[in-house]
Amino acid sequence: METFWGIIVVIIAVAVSVSQNKKKTRGVGKREGAGVAQKRIQSASDSMQQNTAARQQAFDQLGQKQRELKQRLMQKYGRRDEAAKRAQQPRRTSEEQEYDILDRAEANVNEIQTDAAKRSLFEAQSGGASAGFDTGWEDGDILMREVENLMITGYQYSLSYERDFVGEGIEMLNRMEMPEVPEYIA
Repeated sequence: METFWGIIVVIIAVAVSVSQNKKKTRGVGKREGAGVAQKRIQSASDSMQQNTAARQQAFDQLGQKQRELKQRLMQKYGRRDEAAKRAQQPRRTSEEQEYDILDRAEANVNEIQTDAAKRSLFEAQSGGASAGFDTGWEDGDILMREVENLMITGYQYSLSYERDFVGEGIEMLNRMEMPEVPEYIA
């Protein structure tokens, strides 16, 4: 039991001495370390400023090179293309644009009326109603009318005879016989 208490006393003494040494070194470090820390902060600040200045200078050089390249390319290619496009496209006023839209609308209406006139003429010549579209073919061209009808309605398929493909397949499998395997192979 005495050894147990002796070990505990030794551990406490070591802990106290270590904590006193730490307090002494902290106090010395604070007094001497304040000047050293200030110098470190100042040197870090100076190095950051130098790095920032170097980066800014590299960025400015790159920007200047890009501006020079853009200027050369614009002189070589850009200005001619822009001038040619501007010369080809005359500027329109809003009145001219409105007039152009009205002209196109009128042409569209005239085209619809022309199609209606052709359709009515075709119906009068053929003696019956057309399928609602203008073919422009002669009355006797039956084959083309049939092709036109197939294009619109699609092919109407119907088999003239029906086969039982599943039944035929089963019968075929039943007719097949497995060859006999010799005994020495099996």
